[in-house]
Amino acid sequence: MKHLNSFLLLLVALFCSVALTSCLGDDDEDKGKSCMEELNALAKVNYEKTLAFSNDPTPENCEAMKKTATDFFNKAKQCGDANMIQAAEENLNAIKDWDCTER
Repeated sequence: MKHLNSFLLLLVALFCSVALTSCLGDDDEDKGKSCMEELNALAKVNYEKTLAFSNDPTPENCEAMKKTATDFFNKAKQCGDANMIQAAEENLNAIKDWDCTER
């Protein structure tokens, strides 16, 4: 449970940084803006899936959490800055090797 609490804290910090970063984009770049909006939406979904797993640690919730963490990392590589990519990678690395069948 200690690892999950640390992970949740990391995820909250990550979500806050995405929310703040999404406001700093250049409004003239539609592609960049939509990518940041997608990144922000994925951060929110990732946070929600992690909370769902925290409240109900089923294999299905574990797999959903891992999938959204992977999706979020991939989107961060497309349009996030270096700090965002690092945070998304740390988020993914914290859970990617979990065996969801044992939760």
